[in-house]
Amino acid sequence: IINEKIYIFLWFWFYFLGFITFFSCVWRFSTYFFRRPRLFIFKLRAKICSQQELAQIFEILPVGDWYLVDLLAKNMDPVHFRDFISELNDSLRKDYYSSSSTSRVSVDKA
Repeated sequence: IINEKIYIFLWFWFYFLGFITFFSCVWRFSTYFFRRPRLFIFKLRAKICSQQELAQIFEILPVGDWYLVDLLAKNMDPVHFRDFISELNDSLRKDYYSSSSTSRVSVDKA
């Protein structure tokens, strides 16, 4: 009788874990393939950061870099993360605009 109760408990437990795992995988894949869940998580983790800076960074960063910044947001103090986001935004914008202007110059010369 005890074995039957343990079996029934484990049966429900594994179905519960399967349900949680399925939705966790769906969420992870949706953050990888779609922009809206990534932006939602980005804004949720960085509440004290400037929304304009977050949007600018989000437009420039690819998925892998976004994941790294998300891990930093999880593990950093919010004040230090805000400073990091500000510096990252300045650096990315400077690099992004300088690389796009040099590519335009090389296209114009050709």
